[in-house]
Amino acid sequence: MRKILLLILCIITLQIFAQSEFDEWLKNQNEEYSNWKSQMDKDFSEFLEKGWEMYNTEEPSIRDSIPKPVEIPNPVGQACPDLAAGSIVEMKIDDSEPDIPEIADILQDLQREQIMYAISKGAETLKLSYWGLIFNLNYNSNMKIDAIGKCDASSIANFWGKISNTDYELILSDLKKMRDRFKLNDWAYCQLIYRTGDEIYQSNNMANLFTWFMLIKNGFDCKVGYNGDNIYLLLATKSVIYEEPHLSLDSRDYYSVDLSDNDIKPVSIYTYDGKYPDSDDLIDLNITSTPYLEEVVVERKLSFSYEDSTHIIPVKQNKTLIDFLATYPATDLSVYFESDLSPLLKNSIIKGLKPILEGRSEADALNILLRFVQTAFKYQTDDEQFGKENSLFPEETFFYKYCDCEDRSFLFSYLVEEFLGLQVIGLDYPGHVATAVKMNFEIEGDKVIYDDSEYLVCDPTYIYADIGVVMPQFSNVQPEIIKFR
Repeated sequence: MRKILLLILCIITLQIFAQSEFDEWLKNQNEEYSNWKSQMDKDFSEFLEKGWEMYNTEEPSIRDSIPKPVEIPNPVGQACPDLAAGSIVEMKIDDSEPDIPEIADILQDLQREQIMYAISKGAETLKLSYWGLIFNLNYNSNMKIDAIGKCDASSIANFWGKISNTDYELILSDLKKMRDRFKLNDWAYCQLIYRTGDEIYQSNNMANLFTWFMLIKNGFDCKVGYNGDNIYLLLATKSVIYEEPHLSLDSRDYYSVDLSDNDIKPVSIYTYDGKYPDSDDLIDLNITSTPYLEEVVVERKLSFSYEDSTHIIPVKQNKTLIDFLATYPATDLSVYFESDLSPLLKNSIIKGLKPILEGRSEADALNILLRFVQTAFKYQTDDEQFGKENSLFPEETFFYKYCDCEDRSFLFSYLVEEFLGLQVIGLDYPGHVATAVKMNFEIEGDKVIYDDSEYLVCDPTYIYADIGVVMPQFSNVQPEIIKFR
């Protein structure tokens, strides 16, 4: 018995010794990492003192300079496709109520974690309002550094040197938690960081510097520039940002993005040619999931006719989400094609369209979706509705009074993939956007060939045209193919 007790005592002693060794090793590792990071920040601050040059911004990119059709031709005399073709579609789409978490519950859980963490760190709290969400962030008061005076390299280098020596990781940790819990994509995350900086410093220039610093500490490749009394934020993105000035440095485009309401566009700018170590990530403008924002429900009824029957589709959506999407920069068409509908709106559409599509052939179901997009939404160009080019996400198309060709194509492609599971490509004509669908059977109609497969042209803007009919003015035009998903 005594031997067993001695053996147990030896094991416990060894475990305590091993744990003590591990704790010491971990402490040394953390110290080495902290020293390495401090040295990087010191080196970067010194680099910022001298690495600046004046650059002329490049002209904003224009996605398509050719005006869109104002008047849509009447599809008189079109050949009628065989709408009975294809097997009966299997509606596998889920029409149950979406499991949407309560925003208040997410906030409550997050704030509980933050309170415990703040107590352990002796932190202060910062009250923030973000798209209707009211919450607190933990931060250290030593982050309240003085605003820069003159906008120049020395002031910006001094800002980096000061803020990198604060306990910035405290608020960075909370920002990351907000991003993850509320499913914020990179654009929404940029806005969250900017609003946090604006709340701390009450200054657009300081908020831009704070956003630059925090994005770099998140691993993103971004820069700041200055000219006159203004600091500019320069983002490197995965997709093109149209109609915004940009610089080409190190084989990358950096876009001057204004996250405030000032919308100042620099013609020339001082910035640096280089970057902070390990800050290589590009801002991704894709919206892979709907962000959780304050819910302000708005309702609308859509109607369309098919085969002598009129169908009413009531829809619900979140106005806060619409307001958020309205802040989006103009970007590649594939970003809009790949976006989803919010669970609230998606459930409305499923309930409205699923009973109409059930029991239909593939061709007939496709034609119904085409007619829905063609006629349930009024056509008007962006110039007429907004006074400028303004592509709408499918979510936005349900809200605004009018939509144009690319908006309809984004929505139609989403509905086809969601309800019918068919592959869709975008057709980018000069001054026009349409779609084409890969069918599971042979059917007559206008087609395009992509990746050795036939795709049937479906134009959501050619009002009352059936599937397989191209708009006359584009019948002899080879479109650029937009592949997505």
